[in-house]
Amino acid sequence: MQANQFLIVHNGEGMLLDPGGNLTYKNLLAEMASYFLPAHLDYVFASHEDPDIVASANGWLLITDAKILIANEWTRFLPHFCS
Repeated sequence: MQANQFLIVHNGEGMLLDPGGNLTYKNLLAEMASYFLPAHLDYVFASHEDPDIVASANGWLLITDAKILIANEWTRFLPHFCS
């Protein structure tokens, strides 16, 4: 199951909320590019650690300098998704 992804754009910078799993990554990247350059992504917000919410985190970290915002209790799960 995939979750809903949301993008907040302000002055050419962006924040991605619950970026989704690996199946949504390519389509979301293509859609994002119509609003601003993905390199301008500042933050990836993850509401919790489920794969349908944050499994694509590694992809975003590889192509951007974005910081992941996640509750401290979920940080131990991030290494499962990120290299």
